[in-house]
Amino acid sequence: MDYELTIDIDETSLRDLTKNFYKLYVFKGSIVDNSKGEPLVWQCYDKKEYGQTSKISWSEKYSAFISTQEIADEVTFSSITTKEIYLDQKVSVDPKGNLLPPSDGQKGCIEINNGTSDTNYTCGICQQDRNNNMVPMCAFPLLRGTQDTIIPIEKLALYFATETVNTGSVKEYATGKGIIIDLTGLNQRKVYYELGDGWKTTDSGVPGIPFEPGADLSSLLFTVKSTAEIVKLAQERIARKI
Repeated sequence: MDYELTIDIDETSLRDLTKNFYKLYVFKGSIVDNSKGEPLVWQCYDKKEYGQTSKISWSEKYSAFISTQEIADEVTFSSITTKEIYLDQKVSVDPKGNLLPPSDGQKGCIEINNGTSDTNYTCGICQQDRNNNMVPMCAFPLLRGTQDTIIPIEKLALYFATETVNTGSVKEYATGKGIIIDLTGLNQRKVYYELGDGWKTTDSGVPGIPFEPGADLSSLLFTVKSTAEIVKLAQERIARKI
């Protein structure tokens, strides 16, 4: 399925945001069985890339990644090994640190298995961005002999900030006033932003959830469940066609 989020910005706010070099940061959510993960900057728009009306669009196209880099705030996952993957598939790490071709996995999930007995990795999912690049959007520890189960979901976090953080970088805490938008079961949503008042949804969908600077992004974007609960939830999502 293809998705699209329309962002409308108050004219005066747009002028002030661009004048002061604010960037728009975008993050995506997941349902996971590993509580030690962190979200990564998925998309970033500088002042020339957003306007009074902007659209963020994406498709359900994924790749799994592993890295020997450790998870720490603002670390950019630039040295990664990737493999294209779909829901319902599992990918495994071989003893040489390669990702094997995907095999059948748990329905509705992406599974990343560390088949080594002596090497810990970081793993996660990349999702296609507006330029058709696969960009890491989440990162989790993948200890030797373990497996992470992930359901990527259509939940976005948005905020404006002046700092420069690369896409694919860990971001533990928000640095701007933002909003969580849920597109589960939908393919289009609309949101409005005005300096001072902040963000609000302007469609008939579930109202967005506002958050303040300093908010813990992982708690906003990740739903942590046991593997058994994730399997059950995946079956329910398939039955509901979401």
